[in-house]
Amino acid sequence: MTGRLLILAEREAGCAERLQAAGFGPDVATEIAGYLSQATDLVAFEAAIATALASVGLSVRFADPTAPEDWLDWLRERPSETLVWPVTDGIRYYRGSAGAATARLIGARRFGSPAAVQHLAQDKAKAGAVAAALGVPVPATGLVRDGEWLSPRPAGSGPWFVKPNTLGAKLGIWADSRVDDLEEALALSRRIFARYRDDAVVQAYVPGYDVRVSWMAVDREEAGLDRIGVYRLDSGGGGETAGAFMTMADNRTLSGTADTEGTASASRAGSAAFVPRMVDLALGEPALAAEVAGLACRAAAAIGLRDVFSMDFRVGWDGKPWLLEFESCPAVTIYDFRRYLADRWGCDLPEALARAIPVALGRGDEL
Repeated sequence: MTGRLLILAEREAGCAERLQAAGFGPDVATEIAGYLSQATDLVAFEAAIATALASVGLSVRFADPTAPEDWLDWLRERPSETLVWPVTDGIRYYRGSAGAATARLIGARRFGSPAAVQHLAQDKAKAGAVAAALGVPVPATGLVRDGEWLSPRPAGSGPWFVKPNTLGAKLGIWADSRVDDLEEALALSRRIFARYRDDAVVQAYVPGYDVRVSWMAVDREEAGLDRIGVYRLDSGGGGETAGAFMTMADNRTLSGTADTEGTASASRAGSAAFVPRMVDLALGEPALAAEVAGLACRAAAAIGLRDVFSMDFRVGWDGKPWLLEFESCPAVTIYDFRRYLADRWGCDLPEALARAIPVALGRGDEL
């Protein structure tokens, strides 16, 4: 077949510059821009992706969404033959995808969730409220801005977990992000606002462990329970939060690419060799894996997630899963997603795209 894939990814350096221009200090700007590490890591995959797509008659262009002069010509020339995939979903501070919205406006096709869903995914409080309304269990949640409640105080006696509302990659999660009472939670919200200018989600803390759900529609459009990846993640990184929850310090070690065995390869200075231990729940706890996958499918279908996404669940020691958040543009270059592709589809990222993109191009016009 003939067709073209436009992969849009905001770059770390440009993001840091824009953040500094908006008044953030260099250290915080660099810290936030690190959220875009998968765009940096993607460079190492570009040649292999281009070769894999060429083998099925497709061409590819990699561009920065903040530089439309580098990619708008593709949309204007042959929109119906061009598939747009925003690998990162925003321009400075992740405020939803200009790339997906522009593609929709011009009439090009899109790989990934619609722009409205990408906007929703970046707001943890609103995304959780939508998921809860669909019957997916979500921990009791409140929203705070610089020490002032924007929502009613969540019911319960604690402990509580406090994190930024619109950031990811464990930004703003420290070893003391789990607190015993709401007054401590308000104090943490002030720290988050001072550092990131972001609201804070205050959520009932679930003693248990993290579970990552991953999906890419490699050979078909609709998610199938047999091909969704459901993995337990154990930090194992040491320190007082080991086995409890991951922090920014843990996530900094994941900035490089990793092979499917979990061995990190430093793609930039500062990368380390630690990655969380992944346990495929479909092998050890199939009933739990099926329950989590069912909740993920329900949420994805109702919200409009498609093509590629991830979800983070917390499973309590009583075995009950709780949805924490979903991501419309997951980090497809790092250890967990590449392990999922190898386990469920038997391929690496370039081959996965060579199989998935023709399916997406062949599904017809989009509303």
